[in-house]
Amino acid sequence: MNSEAFSENDLNNAFQAFQNFLTWMNNWNVVPLNVEPNLVSERYKYGGTPDLLALIKGRVALVDWKTGKTYETLFCQLAAYAQLVVENDLCGEVKEYHCLRIPKNEDIPSFHHSYWERLPKEAWESFECALKLSKNERILKAFL
Repeated sequence: MNSEAFSENDLNNAFQAFQNFLTWMNNWNVVPLNVEPNLVSERYKYGGTPDLLALIKGRVALVDWKTGKTYETLFCQLAAYAQLVVENDLCGEVKEYHCLRIPKNEDIPSFHHSYWERLPKEAWESFECALKLSKNERILKAFL
């Protein structure tokens, strides 16, 4: 796809989003370690692809990008990714979590960064419940 397929406004918005991202990278001293690794949990029987593992100000961090609204299930997703990182021995224990919202349209405010040093215990508990529900739904479907 060439740049003529996008309006000048689209290109300006994309450029601004990229500039915001670069500013965030610089301000937080981000050193990428692994981009979109495909990981599997043999123990819990699920897989996932975290967006970015990085050293951020010297600490191992998970970074997730969002182009739309963020929901509370983000915490479950981050907890699941953290388990995958540890289980696959990628870079030790995750010490912090970041979510970068880079919206695709003007209906949602511009670039936003959220950061947590730890996740609530309910994040992993909820993810485990979702895993069990998924397994049980597959079993129950066989009875239809």
